Amino acid sequence: MRAPIQAPQARPPRYGLLAAAPTVDDADLRVLAGGWEYQPEACGLSGRDSITCAGSTDGAMDPSGQRPGIIEGDPIWLWAGDECSTFGFQARDWQGRARRQLAATESYELAAELWDGTVATADALANPFLASAGANSDTVTNGATAEVSALACIEAALAELLKGQQGMVHVTPQLLTHLRAADAIGREGTVWTTSMGHIVVADAGYSGAGPGGVAAGASQWAYGTSMVQVRLGPVEVIPGNLDDARNLAAAMDRQVNDVVVVAGRLAGYQWANDCAHVAAEVDLPVCLIGGAS
Repeated sequence: MRAPIQAPQARPPRYGLLAAAPTVDDADLRVLAGGWEYQPEACGLSGRDSITCAGSTDGAMDPSGQRPGIIEGDPIWLWAGDECSTFGFQARDWQGRARRQLAATESYELAAELWDGTVATADALANPFLASAGANSDTVTNGATAEVSALACIEAALAELLKGQQGMVHVTPQLLTHLRAADAIGREGTVWTTSMGHIVVADAGYSGAGPGGVAAGASQWAYGTSMVQVRLGPVEVIPGNLDDARNLAAAMDRQVNDVVVVAGRLAGYQWANDCAHVAAEVDLPVCLIGGAS
């Protein structure tokens, strides 16, 4: 018999949504399980006027009609697990393996939800997502456009909508490679940025689908948004320590004699979609993963 050894440990991605987005470790996220709402700062009030208004709050500012709407959101559950036969289970690092698997895949799962909104659609959640119906985003290209030109259109749109504030550009890993080869983006530490300093997020969970969920094919899509913030609750391992007979019984599937341990956490994302949500169609066919049939 072959001797069991320690498996190479799962590792989180160096780049992606969780690596790029401002993240809040929220120990009280369960308190927000019913959802949240806030008024965004990303499209806050600003303006210009003649100097005759200087020092007068009566004429110097007229914020009517400029106040951003309330943003609503709901958390979702991210999970990963470890499953194996009960044979030799006592020597297995069940909880550690489940936690590492979650750390390695949670960026993918949350990014997939941000782009495609699968859970939000199925459960009628308030979360905005990138590839929602076309009326929720503004398309800034006239048909499929070359990679750098599409990025330039997103840059122009974010400059106007955010009034120079930093935003995000969301692209597939495939498109990121083309933009990097064209020297259209640069890297600052572990973050990719555009010429104007917007954060470029490329995550394995991004599908490239267009507004309304149109699947990427002969072309794919990129999006520009205001800054996305991620909220992460504490990691929970279900069940707990397997030295406890009750926990072991809960983890065991007696029909196949396997044990399953799951690590999960509540998570959510927040972004002021009313401030900036633009889409650009890119003339870049998706790769045939696995090869042509």
